[in-house]
Amino acid sequence: MADTQKTFTLDNGTALTLSIGDILRHADWDKITDDERYLNKHLYRVTGFAVLPKDNSEAVMLKQIFHPMREYMYKASQLTTKLDAAKYPEAKQEYLFTKHDVQFSSPAEIEVLEAIPKDMISYIRFQEDPLRSEHFKSYFKK
Repeated sequence: MADTQKTFTLDNGTALTLSIGDILRHADWDKITDDERYLNKHLYRVTGFAVLPKDNSEAVMLKQIFHPMREYMYKASQLTTKLDAAKYPEAKQEYLFTKHDVQFSSPAEIEVLEAIPKDMISYIRFQEDPLRSEHFKSYFKK
């Protein structure tokens, strides 16, 4: 049976416990606009855990929420070491990924959002928030 939860030790000695379905925020979150945040850019869902056969290192599998077809695998060492301040000067978080403070109510809710075509999401959000209509009109023409 596959693991649904893993605990990693950060380089500062504290524990980071990740579960399948957790939402993580990438360090680039701090440099994007509110409109991009509204579209869930730089948010990822934990989809699983693995051990890389080459060096037996642990890894975390992530799926991007904004582009659900994009999946990534990060070595645990990439998640547990502090950021290089030169590479991420705008970052307010200490690590490449941190748990996002606003969690979705359930993994099923995320799966529904990932399954809706982007033009339909723009229509739904346009109906909810007309102030963002110009952004969506320009974004979805691309």
